[in-house]
Amino acid sequence: MIGNPSKKEDTCELAINGAAQQLASGDAAAARSQAVLALASCSGEARAKARELQVAADKALAARKPSKKEDACELAINRASQQLASGDAAAARSQAVLALASCSGEARAKARELQVAADKALAALANCERDFRGIASQLGEHRLQSAGKQLNQQDSACAESPRGKALALQIQQGQTAADSAEAVLRRLLANDDAKGAKAGLDQLLALNREQADLATLRQELQALQTASRTAVNNAQPGTASPAAVPEPQAAKPVVAVPAPANPQHELLQSFLRDAESALSQLKFDAAKTYVESARRVDPNNPQAAALARRIKERELQYLKEETSIK
Repeated sequence: MIGNPSKKEDTCELAINGAAQQLASGDAAAARSQAVLALASCSGEARAKARELQVAADKALAARKPSKKEDACELAINRASQQLASGDAAAARSQAVLALASCSGEARAKARELQVAADKALAALANCERDFRGIASQLGEHRLQSAGKQLNQQDSACAESPRGKALALQIQQGQTAADSAEAVLRRLLANDDAKGAKAGLDQLLALNREQADLATLRQELQALQTASRTAVNNAQPGTASPAAVPEPQAAKPVVAVPAPANPQHELLQSFLRDAESALSQLKFDAAKTYVESARRVDPNNPQAAALARRIKERELQYLKEETSIK
């Protein structure tokens, strides 16, 4: 007596027939899925037939060009992966959503995984936002060391995010400008230029109120101011001959400050030189920071305004060249 076919044999025959029909209709992806199902349920000659159908489906998939929808799917998945790796979770989530709209099968599952990963990253970044606001507040108060310490306490996900990197760059550029201002202040102190040194200290405070040697620099300035007042008092009429009055003033050269009416000239020129140097190295953000520092010293300085325009024009030109190369 011949028995009825088992459920497994029914599944085998159904999968083989489905694979053959879908391959004939041009749906290679569906044909391959049915062939794989047949391999799991067939045996003997039927299994060999299922293997032939799978090979034929694979060849058809390799030969055909992907559809526009499949191209969009692959592009969105690749972009989501790249943006997630670079720390831009918001952009990664947007691309993952686009992938979900155009992908199917395993690609859709991958898009869902990317969306979940992006959502987790966004949730973590939301926890960092409060600390970011605190760091930005420290920067607004020109407290670079406090801002840097708070940023260093963040976990890697926050520190490597676009916002974290932007804050780190802002701290770095602010510290560079403050170090430059300190160097100018020390030269003015060494040249006994009390008026210029006072302006230099004010500029340093406007850049970083937590500069390491700030207390020492204040003491040196106070000592210089006291010595200057003493020299002026000793030179008053009645305590020295009229011919001796101008001599103490002549003995104090004003180095790098061309006009007594502008004691901040050296500080201004130092920032402009640093901006020119940064521009020549294509460090546009640093160049702009130095120009902004120069404008704080002299808001109406035409040289600073012209240099700011040059930096903007060169940066635009550089971006156009980079885009055309790519």
